[in-house]
Amino acid sequence: MREVYRSSSLRPFAVSFTFVNAVVIIEASQGLSGKHIAPALAVAMIVASTMGVVWSWLVFVRMGVVTSNEGIVVRNWLRNYSIPWDEVQCFKFGEQVQGLSVREEFASPYLQPYVLLKSGRHRVMSGLQISRIYRNRNRSDVQSMLDSLEKERSLHAQSGGQPT
Repeated sequence: MREVYRSSSLRPFAVSFTFVNAVVIIEASQGLSGKHIAPALAVAMIVASTMGVVWSWLVFVRMGVVTSNEGIVVRNWLRNYSIPWDEVQCFKFGEQVQGLSVREEFASPYLQPYVLLKSGRHRVMSGLQISRIYRNRNRSDVQSMLDSLEKERSLHAQSGGQPT
């Protein structure tokens, strides 16, 4: 069975990013007449902002964790990770994970969920990250998703990796 888990803050981020880029596009389009900025710069700003809007919707809408009978796909900002169920050890928040890199330690491990692998490695799950706004409510929502993922992992472990 296929399930998709993603943070409730992803769409508001996409809307905010779209709004900011729309303002840039509007301002840059006024610059096409050469009043405030050079027309070439205005065109570059319009193209870059339009690409930014498209990219944000493609990324924010697809980020998360997708489960299947075979395993999970962790969809992060720029890269996807396919992980079979038999390689998954558990799902935890960053402050519970040993061996985080310096960069990961500075990225607010309290807000970041991870999938821990039996090999001792770990993968961040950016699509389930807690928003800095409404942290407590958001954390309980993400904890609920981690609990559901853990339950699904446990079912696959009990069934010997067979579809449930």
